[in-house]
Amino acid sequence: MANDKENPALSKAFEALQEGKTLTSRQRRLLTDAAEVAIDNFMRSVGIVNPAEFTDECGIRHLKLGSAEGVAFIDEVEGDLYLHVEAFVMKVPSDQELIVPLYRELLELNLDIPGTCRFAIRDDAVVVVATEDLGVLRDDSDFARHIHWVMTYTDAMDSDLAKKYDRTTRKRPAKRR
Repeated sequence: MANDKENPALSKAFEALQEGKTLTSRQRRLLTDAAEVAIDNFMRSVGIVNPAEFTDECGIRHLKLGSAEGVAFIDEVEGDLYLHVEAFVMKVPSDQELIVPLYRELLELNLDIPGTCRFAIRDDAVVVVATEDLGVLRDDSDFARHIHWVMTYTDAMDSDLAKKYDRTTRKRPAKRR
């Protein structure tokens, strides 16, 4: 992605991204398209013949590895582009006596996780997530590494965490709006 000699416009867009310049809408589209190709290339490398079958109308790629189910997509936040990979681990328990030990364990686990991969809470779910600025992702292997970390770490940890903490006896209250 960083140095595409066959596509000088993409190379120029990547250079602008790295220099922190404001990207044109065309440059953002070129970078997003190239990044989505890198995600698709990862999917092909793990045996998915047609990544389009696992891509929704918003461009989100749906992934599965063992017990882990996740997504990978390019996110734009205030004009900046990011690779975002996220996988579901378990529901947050509603029992207060389980929440604090769970959160403590997640924070302790975060200390030892390599790279951008980390545990997080999204709404009422525990997830493993990695978010990285497209400007530092040089080639397909960089994309693959982030996706692989999230999916393998989730697959390795979800069963153990669920066994310890997924025994809620109460229903979580509805979120107030």
